[in-house]
Amino acid sequence: MVESTDEQLARAAMTGDREAFGALAVRLRVPLIAYLAGVLDVPPGSGPTRHDAEEIAQDAFLAAWEKLTTLRDPARVRGWIYRIVHNLAMDRIRKPQPASLLADLPEPIDDGKPRRIAPLIDALAQLSERHRDVIARKHFNGATCEAIAEQLDIPPGTVRSRLSRAYARLRSILASQEAEETAGSLDPTKP
Repeated sequence: MVESTDEQLARAAMTGDREAFGALAVRLRVPLIAYLAGVLDVPPGSGPTRHDAEEIAQDAFLAAWEKLTTLRDPARVRGWIYRIVHNLAMDRIRKPQPASLLADLPEPIDDGKPRRIAPLIDALAQLSERHRDVIARKHFNGATCEAIAEQLDIPPGTVRSRLSRAYARLRSILASQEAEETAGSLDPTKP
């Protein structure tokens, strides 16, 4: 049995075929949630924020179904849905979130290994939205530069350029953080 392409499923869904749209949603669900985890700065396997990513993905599929008649090119359905997901994620980020209680924080794991993820997350948060977006698509979703280019409707060279600039900025931020930590640990006036 030959599996239908995204375009074939989109064309069928545009004629009202709910099963075709469901198959497309099943195919895209996991990659979209992984992408959202990167955009929302959600560590894999985390609690409520993972739920937020799943909720946004569900909202995106509902919005896509309702707006399916506006899809101009069924061959670009994947990028179109990613754009819907991205816009919903940006709305969620901009919306003020209630402050969490300190009691809700998980206990840190002390296994003797140095913690390097926190500085990386801080550095990612300092990137511009478009640089954070391509990093998330590439590293949290596993997309190729060509796939990212299609999703964002930009040339692959622009994707590579954004990735290069994002990596350079991350290196700079992390080096600065490390220099501050080193300087702080060498300062005799600090405990």
